[in-house]
Amino acid sequence: MNGKDTLHFLRFRSGYANQDLGRIEAQQQFASVIMKKVKSPMTMLKVPKLTRVFYNNVDTNISKTKMFYWGATNIIGSKELTRLTLPGLPATIKGVSYYTVKDEDIKNIRNDYLISTLPLNNNNKVEVLNGCGVQGAAAKIEEKLGESQIIVDSIGNYDKTNIEESFIKYNKENKRYAKKVSKILGIKKIIEMEENHEDINITIIVGKDLA
Repeated sequence: MNGKDTLHFLRFRSGYANQDLGRIEAQQQFASVIMKKVKSPMTMLKVPKLTRVFYNNVDTNISKTKMFYWGATNIIGSKELTRLTLPGLPATIKGVSYYTVKDEDIKNIRNDYLISTLPLNNNNKVEVLNGCGVQGAAAKIEEKLGESQIIVDSIGNYDKTNIEESFIKYNKENKRYAKKVSKILGIKKIIEMEENHEDINITIIVGKDLA
């Protein structure tokens, strides 16, 4: 297919019984086929040219050097492409079609496919507590830590809601890990707990400075 035919194939949905989901399945099929094509020896020789074409047609802040490196590295070492569709149900809300999903399903896919649970969390149980009173502040910190492959065991509210400066409390043996977390979040204040906690050994209290 040429570029125009490809675009028509990827955008087409009216002929599928399940509409958008049918289009997604076709797009996943296309992605698998094109990955096999890209990994052929002849295509590998064109990686520099393909990088330039991609760079000139996509709005991104990734440098050409990084794009070339990531592209070549993943093509050479890539495994079979994992395809999945977020579980959900079609719904009509106020006359508009939606695909409704559950937060739990989103979190499960994130943990299973997008975040490695192996690094750092060996003997470190992390909790994030909202100490600033801003709704969703703890959840945002959980998301930020997830980007650094750190799994948060629980989130909740601190016993105060007027904390100005965020801080971290840690068990003595978890100091090194606490420092790593503080560096990721930009938290300067870290405090050793007077008594060790077995269930949670690193607590992040989110203040107004991070909210």
